[in-house]
Amino acid sequence: MNPKLDTEILKKEARVFGEIESKHSDPLIYGTTDGKAIGTYFEQKFRRYLQDKYLFEAGNSAKGIDFPDLEIDMKVTSINQPQSSCPFDDIQAGKIADELLAAPIEIGYLTISNALQWRLQYGRIIEKAGEIPGIQRIK
Repeated sequence: MNPKLDTEILKKEARVFGEIESKHSDPLIYGTTDGKAIGTYFEQKFRRYLQDKYLFEAGNSAKGIDFPDLEIDMKVTSINQPQSSCPFDDIQAGKIADELLAAPIEIGYLTISNALQWRLQYGRIIEKAGEIPGIQRIK
């Protein structure tokens, strides 16, 4: 039986996976400039990598988080353009607003575009990794 995934194991495995993928050429993404497609590709590949080794609740679009039992969401982004988008409709936006009003967060980074999506800017977060509790950069 596989061990249960926890935060420390996830960070260790993210580092190992990153090292493996940095040395691996994959023709499936040659010439791809669509950052969202590349991010989705690596997020799914990492999830499959973990599922072979650990027990964990896999996230889905409805939950909006990759590792709900760990309360961790994963984003794969380019260091050259560190951003990502997450679609939302009126219902989901209302749920998020209710959550924020009920339990305000200490600090956060979020912008909203007119394209009905959250535009998540990671540049500032990457700069602050290690300085702010809960924000860590895995190299």
